[in-house]
Amino acid sequence: MRVHMSAPSYTRISTKPLHEYLAAEIHGVDITNGVDAETFAEIEAAFDEHSVVVFPNQQINDQQLMDFSIRIGELETMLKGFNGKHSYLAFIGNVDPKTNEIIAADDARMQRQFSNELWHTDSSFKPIGARASLLHGREVPPSGGETSFASMRAAYNALSPAAQAELEDLVAEHWF
Repeated sequence: MRVHMSAPSYTRISTKPLHEYLAAEIHGVDITNGVDAETFAEIEAAFDEHSVVVFPNQQINDQQLMDFSIRIGELETMLKGFNGKHSYLAFIGNVDPKTNEIIAADDARMQRQFSNELWHTDSSFKPIGARASLLHGREVPPSGGETSFASMRAAYNALSPAAQAELEDLVAEHWF
């Protein structure tokens, strides 16, 4: 059983759905220059509707990304990573930010990077999970390198009422 929600009407942005169940491109806004409250409200509505939103062709720097992100919710800090413990940004790549050289596959730093290739939910192990994760691809290969997403809402809605009832009282425990 699929739950149909009426799509919000937008006057400040336009959306292009990328899949039947989740993800849409957002057009008509440049988030690098800041976003007024009314436009941001439409972006949030599109996020609520599609779960994943994409802003194509935005040339955004770290500070602009953080300025936009703080409007979604409090920024969390990294536990560890290339940018250092307690940084708001996580570097996910195979280029050493200090030397600009490709990191060898057998380098210990790459072992953590490989875990990003597995299905996971960002920050689900924290007492208060993240509302969203923001990704910005600065240098991507001409093919491959995609990030995949799954819709748990769509998966749940596809279950029979009996299966949904069976899951109702279950709890999942996540840990780092």
